[in-house]
Amino acid sequence: MVFDTDTKRLYVEHEWQHVDVRRGGASDNGTEQIEISEYLLQGGQTAGHRELWRLIRVLFDEPNATQKE
Repeated sequence: MVFDTDTKRLYVEHEWQHVDVRRGGASDNGTEQIEISEYLLQGGQTAGHRELWRLIRVLFDEPNATQKE
């Protein structure tokens, strides 16, 4: 989760690196900025999704937010 102080924007920054062993080790990498709501709507319960929910609960001071799930 990133907060850009210049634009006052809060978002998820996804960074990836991929090596395709079938194509002689060709690699691809980059970063992508994703709106938080869009990121949370993406399917799955990855570690990233769980951590983002935990941070949101902490930011908004929900009870039991600091306890492990």
